[in-house]
Amino acid sequence: MKLFLYNQTRTRDLNMYQTLLNVSNNDLKDLDKPYKKLLLIGGGESINQPQFKKINTHITNVDFMPINTTRPNTIQLPCDFITTHFDKDSFDEIWALYSLPLYAKNQAAIQLFLAKSLLFAKAASKIRFFPLEFDNGKTLKTTDAEWDIYTSDCTTYTLNAISTFCTHGTKVEFQDHRPINPNRHEQNVIITLPHNPDNKNALNTNLYERINKIRRNCGNLNIEVFMSDNKRL
Repeated sequence: MKLFLYNQTRTRDLNMYQTLLNVSNNDLKDLDKPYKKLLLIGGGESINQPQFKKINTHITNVDFMPINTTRPNTIQLPCDFITTHFDKDSFDEIWALYSLPLYAKNQAAIQLFLAKSLLFAKAASKIRFFPLEFDNGKTLKTTDAEWDIYTSDCTTYTLNAISTFCTHGTKVEFQDHRPINPNRHEQNVIITLPHNPDNKNALNTNLYERINKIRRNCGNLNIEVFMSDNKRL
């Protein structure tokens, strides 16, 4: 898979995240505290945008090419989320907007995205991602990426991973969005982790086992990342 960062929109502000991930004003008010932790997956330059700078939330941004920021209470990690690691139960919210699972190389990468997100999220926290795409089944080839798998397969793999990993009282919501392309049907996904700590601990144990199994059999998960027409990370 090839990812062309120089052609991607990387400056989405908080209002866009709220709209597409269905983050209500009350949700944001609850998150707007310096001790609350938000993980952005593929957040690009979003944390430097005006509305993101206004909230007090501790933000960790995992991105192939994060930029310098003067925003306090912020961690920038230049890496692929699939290969990174955090302690279990670390985050109050996890957001992925136009990143994973849409830009996943294969089924194993999708499974690792979801399993790791569930593991890193706290009990009663939320994982939100967009879009889950339904189209005519062809691989997408756009100015910002070239995919290795069919879009319909990406959606199928994501739904299968949700069915497999979202257990022990985990709740999942799907919400329709009007797509820009009339040939597509898009949804956002909101996953609420179990409120009961015992259920979350049991889920964590299951996730550790599954993550280790996927790692042993996943093969090559590398993505070719381009910063310009002729410069690759």
